[in-house]
Amino acid sequence: MKFFNLSLLLFNAITFIHLVSCTETVSEECKTLNNYLDRDLYTPCCGFDAECDENGDFKRLSISNTEIDCGYLPLFPKVEKLILTCELSKFPSNVLEMKKLNYLVINAYGVYNNRFTEPIVLPESIGKDLSIMEHLVLNGLRLKTLPESFSEFKNLKFLDIVYNDFESIPESLYETLTHFQV
Repeated sequence: MKFFNLSLLLFNAITFIHLVSCTETVSEECKTLNNYLDRDLYTPCCGFDAECDENGDFKRLSISNTEIDCGYLPLFPKVEKLILTCELSKFPSNVLEMKKLNYLVINAYGVYNNRFTEPIVLPESIGKDLSIMEHLVLNGLRLKTLPESFSEFKNLKFLDIVYNDFESIPESLYETLTHFQV
């Protein structure tokens, strides 16, 4: 019985130390992501799906989850590379405020049981707000058109917009691209 009590006490002490250490090492951005993904707030975020800076803020983030709507993605202002493979009811407006973002992949094509069937409408200001964008993938969003502000993507080299329902594409897109896939 003493061995059992001692083992239980040791287990509780280790669990407490683990919880305290995790609480201190998880950044506010990580807690925001964990809340958004409906995970324990102190689940570590930096690793395979996310690259973080020395403060724990995201530089690269990949979210692959078929159970959430990425249209309501929280703001992560320091993200440079963002990959979203999830359902989408609307364009995630917080992306427009990620001023360091130069690599964006939004892939709704092939997401299992996508419950959203309406075409996504891109914000008119997307080219202006994300002017440093170099790599852009917008797949399976049922897009019908691209805003004229796409001509303001002066650094855009790679554009992949397959699995959409385009009626027209601005001709100015062809000027700077080195890779264009429709």
